[in-house]
Amino acid sequence: MTVKIDRKLVDLIEEFYSDIIDDFKEAELVIINESKFSTMFKHKDYDRNIKKLRSCKRKCIIMSTDDIQVEEGDELKESLLKNFERARYAFNTLCDAYIQLQLCLKNKAEGTKKVGYKEYKEIFNRVRTSKDNLNIQLKDLDIDYTDYTVDDDPYEFL
Repeated sequence: MTVKIDRKLVDLIEEFYSDIIDDFKEAELVIINESKFSTMFKHKDYDRNIKKLRSCKRKCIIMSTDDIQVEEGDELKESLLKNFERARYAFNTLCDAYIQLQLCLKNKAEGTKKVGYKEYKEIFNRVRTSKDNLNIQLKDLDIDYTDYTVDDDPYEFL
């Protein structure tokens, strides 16, 4: 069975991975490095981190799948599109959680708001839960993406 691959959908997913997820990973790496014990007394640029996270989220939000048509009976494409939308939603949720965490830490550092351990822990747990959910959604997306883009005939090149 040959599947007609929708190039626009494949390009959107590849853009999601190569531009948005990679940019997010860079921002996350900066955040993690700033959180290490060895940098405890160094100035952290929370505004830069928030700006980068918002930029990643904005790029994800403006991606549009509205003009992608799913033909009746094309379960693979329909599943891929649904998993792509779920991954985007999970990604935006993670960005929101990270932004909230960075705002909380910024307020604490500037002394504008007293932040207790309980509040910090709740926000941190939200980040962890959101990240776990995104990883699950990305795994499902990877499986459908591979099934959608790889030809069914494993002996084609033999």
